[in-house]
Order: sequence, then structure tokens, then C-alpha cells
Amino acid sequence: MSLSINKEAKTLDINIAGTLGIESLLAVQTSFSVLLSNIRLPVVPQPKEAQGWWHGVRIGTNIPGVYTSGSFYSVDGQRTRSFYHMRDPKRTILIPLKNEEFYQLIIEVDSAITPEAMAENIREAVEEVRWEEQKGRRSAEYADAVTA
Repeated sequence: MSLSINKEAKTLDINIAGTLGIESLLAVQTSFSVLLSNIRLPVVPQPKEAQGWWHGVRIGTNIPGVYTSGSFYSVDGQRTRSFYHMRDPKRTILIPLKNEEFYQLIIEVDSAITPEAMAENIREAVEEVRWEEQKGRRSAEYADAVTA
């Protein structure tokens, strides 16, 4: 499992294919990207949503306490679709989304980085993209005002 921030494409890339072969088979989806501008803050390390065994109606695999991966649909009236990929809930982060296929991602981070550090890296990348977009809008508004 790898999470990587692609600053050129302004995406968060999720790749499950690098994990054990059986995991990528059980996950249903092996890789996808999310626009950084579609990530809602805050990104939460060790979310409560990763705890416990019930994550919703699933298309994927849920072996409580062992492995969870795939799409899960909540049945709490909101009917949201979440993507899970994890073994250890203590190593997960929750990434809330807008305008994407999933409402949120609950993903275990690589052992080389803490969940808190990955959440901070994503937050910084999202804020940088938002700042660039805001700067671009202001430049366009200024250009419109000058030519008017």
C-alpha cells in the first residue's frame, strides 16, 4: 500500500497493487487518484471509523481484527460510500472527500511514516493547492479589472 502526493498533477495517489497479491485481489480496486482540491480538511490520524468490526454494507473484504479492504456503504441514513484498506487501525488515516467517488478514505499508511506525519503532509499539500487556486483567481480578477 502506498500513498503518494503528486504535486505536478495535484493528486493524492493510492496504490494497493504493491501489497501482498491476495490483498490486491480482495480490495476490488487496486489504484486510484484523488484531486488534492477535493480533499476536505482535517485529515484525521487513527480515526474512530477504523476501530471495531462494522463498517457498513461492503463490496470487498472484512475480516474483523485482521484485514479490511474495499467499498463500504453506510446504512445510517446518509448512504455514503467509504473506501477502506487496513490491517492495523492504529496506523490509519481518514481522508474526507468532496466531488469524488468516495465520501471518505480510511487507509493504513506505510510503516516508514506515522499516521500523524502523513496527515500533516496531506494537509500541507491541500493548503498549497488551495492557496495557488486562490492566487490564480485573484490574478484573473485583477486582469479583468485592469482591462475593464
